[in-house]
Amino acid sequence: MITSMALRGKSIVPTPFEVYTKYLALKNHFESKSYDYHKYGGKVRATQTSFDVRKDKHFFYRLSKMKPAHCEEYMLANIVDGSGKFYAAGSGQKELGIYRSWKKRQESLLYTFKQDLTEFKETFDDNLIVPKNEHPYALRLYLRKDICIETLTLIDRCTKVFKYWDKQLADDPIWPDVKFKCEKYSPFLRVDLDKYKGYIMETFSDGSSG
Repeated sequence: MITSMALRGKSIVPTPFEVYTKYLALKNHFESKSYDYHKYGGKVRATQTSFDVRKDKHFFYRLSKMKPAHCEEYMLANIVDGSGKFYAAGSGQKELGIYRSWKKRQESLLYTFKQDLTEFKETFDDNLIVPKNEHPYALRLYLRKDICIETLTLIDRCTKVFKYWDKQLADDPIWPDVKFKCEKYSPFLRVDLDKYKGYIMETFSDGSSG
């Protein structure tokens, strides 16, 4: 069980053990089909004893000094943007750089979305249609890192295109992992979706999803 938040001065900050449970919850969310971070309120089965014997517990002590929101964001950013799985021991300058880049995107997410759409083909549907034996253009842009995961995820939120891609890419070895990550990440993107839908309609001569 997660312990109660500790009071330090006038602010409420997490204890190292609470950071540890948050870390486990985020990892479970992005690695397990059944665990939902938001549904379970970030709660996981963990004990103080299991935490005390970890060799990397210094990482959680260091993160516990951050503001609660920043601590969670730091771990989320490195899970979403890091190469491969994020491990607690990874807490150096590289991970800090990943967090800063992620944070910058979140602070101007609509602008980032607009900039990413300049990489798209002129007709919107051409970016979503799945050519024979190829990935759809929007997916290729993401795999080349020409657009960010937020843009790909929000495109689906606006169009529900992932259902179509599921049918067309049923035997593709790459697509399932990309979809899983996007769908797990989607609840963390709290945006006014109408703004994004509106911008798609304004930008393209054909705003439908095909």
